[in-house]
Amino acid sequence: MSLGLVIPVRDDHVALDQLLAEAGKLGVFDQIVVVDDGSAEPVASELAQIIRQDTATGPGPARNIGLAEIETDHVLFFDSDDMITPQIIPLWRDLAGRDFDFCLFRHADTRQIARGRWHQMPNDDALWRLAGMGGQHLTPVTGQAVAWLAQTANYPWNKIYRTGFLREAGISFPDLMLHEDIAPHWESFAKASTILASDRICATHTVSPGGGRMTNFRGRERIGAITSLQKVSARLPAALRLAFQTFTSGLFDWIYYHIDPRWHDELLVSIQRFWQATLGPQEEAQLIHQDPVLALHIGLQMTGGRLPC
Repeated sequence: MSLGLVIPVRDDHVALDQLLAEAGKLGVFDQIVVVDDGSAEPVASELAQIIRQDTATGPGPARNIGLAEIETDHVLFFDSDDMITPQIIPLWRDLAGRDFDFCLFRHADTRQIARGRWHQMPNDDALWRLAGMGGQHLTPVTGQAVAWLAQTANYPWNKIYRTGFLREAGISFPDLMLHEDIAPHWESFAKASTILASDRICATHTVSPGGGRMTNFRGRERIGAITSLQKVSARLPAALRLAFQTFTSGLFDWIYYHIDPRWHDELLVSIQRFWQATLGPQEEAQLIHQDPVLALHIGLQMTGGRLPC
């Protein structure tokens, strides 16, 4: 087994240098590919293979370019401003000889670390508990646990993928500046035959409220993700449909409260069109039976209304 690392980056040289230095010390990566997505000052490092793009295309296409260069059996995508923890070493040992399409692992969020807790955000921790995954270093994900874990934060860097699985299943990142990680996350859960999960915390996710990260971006580009979500919904099996509806309705609320108010009207129209396209009369009746509260929430979104966070 061999493991590759793909890192897209744009104008984040200091954080990238720190990440590459840490990745080198860990000694688990057989190949590291950095895709310089149009940085004003070109990236240079002897610790990785550098692919330079003079014009920025966004994080999704940059990851696809990196994936095309990967020659290892397995691959981990990572963002330059997050950090890999030493727990990746025992996780990689746990995975030795195992057959899997991808392995989901836990992470620590700096918002929780600031509160003295080495944890994910509470919603993700709750989903792991509902899936019955607490206290197990490595366990297969089957049945209802798949639907619970699919609703965790749709990051591109909390999974070790089998490279062949991504290529065979045709999973790639869409050409979006924001929310480009959602489609491959859900497609992975929908198409994988063997999923593993580990409670080892193998990443530290950095969130700086008010900073320059894409998490804090309030522009119209967030609306563009809805088209991608519609395509994902059409390809999901029935076992994941309710989970996706739950996730999507919450995401729409999150976008509404994080986008500049001048885009609210356009956003609400796009949300209405999404539900009209993906939730027919039969699906709506089934949703009312399965989760009446969620059905009410989605019903308000379908009519242009919204619930307070």
